[in-house]
Amino acid sequence: MNDILPSFMFFVVTTGLTCLIPGVTAMAVATNGATYGQKSVLSTICGIICANTIFFILVGLGAKAFIDKAPFIYKVLQFIGITYMLYLGICFIKNRNQNSFSLVTESINSNHRAITLNSFKQGFYIQASNPKAFLYFLALLPQFINPTKPIIIQLAIFCAITALLDLLAYSFYGYLGTMIKRYELVKADYYLKLITGLMLVFLGIKLLIV
Repeated sequence: MNDILPSFMFFVVTTGLTCLIPGVTAMAVATNGATYGQKSVLSTICGIICANTIFFILVGLGAKAFIDKAPFIYKVLQFIGITYMLYLGICFIKNRNQNSFSLVTESINSNHRAITLNSFKQGFYIQASNPKAFLYFLALLPQFINPTKPIIIQLAIFCAITALLDLLAYSFYGYLGTMIKRYELVKADYYLKLITGLMLVFLGIKLLIV
């Protein structure tokens, strides 16, 4: 165990810093916190963790070999994901003028389960549709895997570490979002939605032209 402990520690530092960098996923968590509150934040984070878990499973199943053998299929899946990312970005931008604070309370009371499910799906789709997130794990994990040790166990540990780091980092952004909701900072809510939407659109366009 001592010979692989340094790899785990380095993985924690690398992934932890990556989670803390404000990006599209973090902004989406904050936006849901500003719009629907803490429970929506938790649902969004669960969606992100679920997508990352699938990434780990794919890496464990040899996704790199599949990409090398079937690049066209991967490109098609990548295009579908980018298209959905652009769609989400446009939705955020279009809804930036919506006064969340005057509508959300009634909406939550009448349709709490739907909001929780939608928050989960949004977190999952944003993370799953971002090929950079998948390629990050695809490129990073082999650097930390010890081939002389059980690979499945190592992947499970790395996956659990990532889930914990996601929960801690994105909870921070979600908390910032809930502060916007609590104090009804309408301007902040407006710009948070706008910035999130623009980031999604920018990232989608950037991935399309690369």
